[in-house]
Amino acid sequence: HDNRVGGNFIAGHASGIRAWYDAYYTVMEEFIADGSFVGKDQHMMASACAQHGPKLCWLVAPIHPTKKLDRVTKWFIILPALFGEIPITRAWFPAPPIDPATINAVDAKPVDLDTILNGVDEAAIAQAHSSPPPPDIQCNHVVVPKAGAEGSLEEKKAEYVQQLKDAHHSHCGDFFAIDRMAATMGLPIRGRSSNIILQYLYGRIVADAHNMGLHDVYNVTNDIQAHYPNVVFQGVPGAPHQRHKLTLNCGPHFQNYRYFRGERCIAQCVFTPSADGLSETTFNLGPNDVVIHYRAPYFKFRGKSPHGLTRDNISHTAPLYEYFARILQRLRKMGTLGKVWLLCDNGLKQDDVVSSLIRDFGAQIHGGSHHQDHYLGRIAPIFIGSFGTFTWSQAFLSRAREIHLPYVGIMKLGSSWNWWDALFIDDDPRIYYHDISGTGKFLSAQQVKDEGSAFSEGIKERDAQNDNCLPRVGAGKKTEMKASEVGVDGA
Repeated sequence: HDNRVGGNFIAGHASGIRAWYDAYYTVMEEFIADGSFVGKDQHMMASACAQHGPKLCWLVAPIHPTKKLDRVTKWFIILPALFGEIPITRAWFPAPPIDPATINAVDAKPVDLDTILNGVDEAAIAQAHSSPPPPDIQCNHVVVPKAGAEGSLEEKKAEYVQQLKDAHHSHCGDFFAIDRMAATMGLPIRGRSSNIILQYLYGRIVADAHNMGLHDVYNVTNDIQAHYPNVVFQGVPGAPHQRHKLTLNCGPHFQNYRYFRGERCIAQCVFTPSADGLSETTFNLGPNDVVIHYRAPYFKFRGKSPHGLTRDNISHTAPLYEYFARILQRLRKMGTLGKVWLLCDNGLKQDDVVSSLIRDFGAQIHGGSHHQDHYLGRIAPIFIGSFGTFTWSQAFLSRAREIHLPYVGIMKLGSSWNWWDALFIDDDPRIYYHDISGTGKFLSAQQVKDEGSAFSEGIKERDAQNDNCLPRVGAGKKTEMKASEVGVDGA
């Protein structure tokens, strides 16, 4: 058999080493008694892990989240892992079937709801989250209390959308008054809907700051336009010197919170939903209801994964049950736990996390469309997210009084799914951060930045970036922008 476990380096606590000693030599004695070959330590280590599995072994995959590794570095991969540069993943023995309904179960561990909150200091949590919110949060808290009082569902939706437009009018007036006919900027958009939301918002801010219209270079925004009527492309192609193209040299899909800090008002104007974006649940949310976005661990990647995503680091693409249970149990203990809604595919009913949330907290799958799920998360009184831009855009546009987001402290990127360090929201006291690779405490953004983890180092590097990519850099220069400014090239 091929060697899949390197025997050159191991690490663990004293109790772990003693347990490893017993397991390793027990397996060796069994092999000797059976007349099997014991001359390769890799075989023996793999067999010991196979017999004792997650109770004993954690493995390090020879994959770095941001760079390609040479053969020698791969062989000694545990060293960067111990420095927190890459994730250490719980062993999977036997290998689970490749099935989204069951794959998460292998990493799940029993959760004792009676003790899960041991050590939680409510006074410290309140103190850490007492800072004032950024001014643009006010645009997230626009509500339409009268909508949906009576009538058919379609009538409720129409009334809601109109009242939402009226409520946003005060800060959307300038947005609609911009003259966008001086020039046109091409926006090359890629990805799925939540990535499109970030790219369009970035392009919209840049174009509006320079009084330009937008052109959808790849014509991929039809779905977004159908559900958000204010996603528009205006302007005239004009002469060559009047056309500009937004380049992609400011990070993948413009995933960086620095670009959107203070821009929630324009975001709410742009992403005011159409009636199709509302489900019946929109009108039935209680004051303590919780909406959870749950994405299943992504074991298949159609195309090239930016972080070497494989079955060896899959557990950091989605939080495990313990993350959700700790938050919900705290709400239950405080007497503020209402109905729990799950934003996930209906096919995940047998997923370990989903089935546990249904069993322990009476959770119900929302069952809406992609856009209905997204808007429900935005208006939830309490929102619990996973990883990815779907969660992030909901949190950014959220009117919730509490927002909970996970991160992986041992990874500089904060996730094996996307650039969580770049997207880190550091000025919203409503957000409670939870390190799913550590204690899972209810931390504020400042506590995360101060904790000295690999993730906090990634955030500091984000904050140290120059301002060339900020979307309003060079505003007022209109069509005289240079290629070095705001990632805009003359076309």
